[in-house]
Amino acid sequence: MSENKTLDTVIDLNELINGDKNIAEMMLRVVTAESLGMAMHNAVSAQHNAQILNAAIVAATCNKILAVRGVNTNP
Repeated sequence: MSENKTLDTVIDLNELINGDKNIAEMMLRVVTAESLGMAMHNAVSAQHNAQILNAAIVAATCNKILAVRGVNTNP
């Protein structure tokens, strides 16, 4: 989320508390900002999990290759 969106959300919350703006419009902006934040968090989490899985697959494949060649992979 850009700094402008964050600043807008904080300003909107402040105006909502002070009663300066339409409550429905303010709540929509707050919920939108929260939804965007959660979507970004979920995307980063999914990417991280995919990288961990990829590393595990590479390690298992290397272990199988070494086992076929007769190299002892156990410490």
